[in-house]
Amino acid sequence: MADLIRLEQVTRDAAAGRTAALRIGAVHPAMRLLMPRILSSVRAGVPDVRMTLHPINSHTQLRQLIDGQLEAGILRSRSTPPGLAVDTLMDEPLYAAVASSHPLATRGLASIADLNDEDFIMAPRDRNPVFYDELLRLVTDNQCSPRRIVEADDMWAQLPMVGAGAGVAVLPLLFVDHTRDDIVFLTLDRKLGLGLPLVLVYAPNSPTAALTAVRRAARAEAEHLLEASSRQSTEP
Repeated sequence: MADLIRLEQVTRDAAAGRTAALRIGAVHPAMRLLMPRILSSVRAGVPDVRMTLHPINSHTQLRQLIDGQLEAGILRSRSTPPGLAVDTLMDEPLYAAVASSHPLATRGLASIADLNDEDFIMAPRDRNPVFYDELLRLVTDNQCSPRRIVEADDMWAQLPMVGAGAGVAVLPLLFVDHTRDDIVFLTLDRKLGLGLPLVLVYAPNSPTAALTAVRRAARAEAEHLLEASSRQSTEP
């Protein structure tokens, strides 16, 4: 009888999508702070959910979502392909990242124009062409002309290069790591934006309970990160 009761519960959970596997993609900058918080929140609310996490760039995530290789993805994109749904998580505030030995490091607040004629460290354009182009447009629209572009494949390569003094960078919130002693992240004008939001894209037919938990946690944790960054930017 106990086995039958457990089987009945398992069947109900499976039908509701509570025990189905959920494959989630995420851009690399989301892996340090945002994704651990989301996964922890989901597991607390839906303890039996099985999730796999895949660090993938935005374009590849969209292809895999269309092909059914992912059920959800956190990425940067302005448009959503037909058949997919989207939740906007945040418009990330921007920071100037400079080496701790850089003359700007003691200012606490910088404008993009202060970075004029510096070497800019950026991910290759093919990682996300729209993001790359909008970032360069934003830089040039704010009276800043990079001396040259130094490419580094992802955040794990970009940040060490900034820390080593190989260049500066304009980076979104998810790159910011105030625990580092080799880099200072300077708050830029909060009105600056790339126009390319961080979004959660998902297949509407994904397992219901698990996907609902992920969507709820993603929105809540993104809001918490924005609130924390806003408090830090206003502290003396």
